[in-house]
Amino acid sequence: MMFKTAPGTKTISYNPDGSVGAESFISLLQKDLDAGHSNSDDYG
Repeated sequence: MMFKTAPGTKTISYNPDGSVGAESFISLLQKDLDAGHSNSDDYG
């Protein structure tokens, strides 16, 4: 599978039983981190 995403997007992998197996974030650019952005920002 392939998908296009943006820095800061969280990906979730599920186990066969439907429970969450792993969560990870797409890395943010250093200039965004320096500007104070984080994976917990909510742009919605």
